[in-house]
Amino acid sequence: MFKIVCVAVSLFATAAFAQTDTALEARVDAAVNKLMAEGRTVGTEVGIMRDGRMILSKGYGLANIELNVPVKPDTVFRIGSITKQFTAAAILMLAEEKKIAVDDKLSKYFPDFPRADEVTLRMVLNHTSGLHNYTDSAADIDQHKDMTTAEMVRNIQKLSPLYDFEPGTQYRYSNSGYFLLGAIVEKMSAQSLSAFLKVRVFDKVGLPQTAMDDVLEIVPNRAAGYDAVKDKKGVFKNTTYASMTWPAGAGAMRSTVGDLAKWHAALFSGKVLKPETFADMTMPGRFKNGEVVNTRAGATRQSPPGQEPPTGYAMGLMTGTFMGQPRIGHSGSIDGFNAMINTYPQAKVTIVVLNNTIGQSAEFEAAVAHAVFDK
Repeated sequence: MFKIVCVAVSLFATAAFAQTDTALEARVDAAVNKLMAEGRTVGTEVGIMRDGRMILSKGYGLANIELNVPVKPDTVFRIGSITKQFTAAAILMLAEEKKIAVDDKLSKYFPDFPRADEVTLRMVLNHTSGLHNYTDSAADIDQHKDMTTAEMVRNIQKLSPLYDFEPGTQYRYSNSGYFLLGAIVEKMSAQSLSAFLKVRVFDKVGLPQTAMDDVLEIVPNRAAGYDAVKDKKGVFKNTTYASMTWPAGAGAMRSTVGDLAKWHAALFSGKVLKPETFADMTMPGRFKNGEVVNTRAGATRQSPPGQEPPTGYAMGLMTGTFMGQPRIGHSGSIDGFNAMINTYPQAKVTIVVLNNTIGQSAEFEAAVAHAVFDK
């Protein structure tokens, strides 16, 4: 265990862009340093893009406690469920090529999967499939063991219960569904999800520090992950080991604030998907009865005081408003890491926050958004 002292925050903060708005930077520093001083995380990386240009990219705190390495603007973090929007985009790319359709039944790809003829890919994409979330039943699937995609699919299929409700009737966040979507990409592209995304997204968009993570790979500037020690402010311990074959298409990626901001810039500007496809991707789903999917009506994430929760789940993206601004994005949590990316399309602003301690990214992103929009 290790206690982070507040002085480390200012000593190890480093900026990457000379053209940063100094007044904005001062506001962000004040907001982030306050949260850091409260012992919320070991390290944080913050990125802000406006009109397609990074106006701030900055690190706070430590990327590695034991080696006393500061977080820098190019420190690589795991991003957890932010992965889902990449998996959803991969599905939609294949749909544009007529290799699949989002209204296909799950049984078309997994004929032996129970009740798969009642579930569409669209339901899986917007978390209305009813599939039980396997990470809520961690004891049933060993996260420390490397597994093939086929083994994981079989493990998901054995969950009890396998469905939490009748498909298409409720919203409940399900990593199981997004694992299956990643498996479909592999099946229909005849390559791993990692290889598909590298060629079709990472290389094409220019995201050199983004990849499906592999714990065995040597990754320059990789941040270590930490868990907060309960009831001990600012005290942390190394997080537990998890094989990245366990989250896969639901949450196995790594990236930086610069890469993620560039990703949203490409996605929102039509460089990844056709405009009509992107419109579908960002349109909140509907239940069988026609009602719009509202995350408040199901098992949604809690928001910090004063932060408006997202109101709709689309395809790997949450839609809603914050501070009166339309907002589209997603959070991500995985052992030792927490992340959030939000684009405010009317303001042409994207905010990315990456933490190497689980939890807290929503509060950090909200604080940064206030620094951006409060004048």
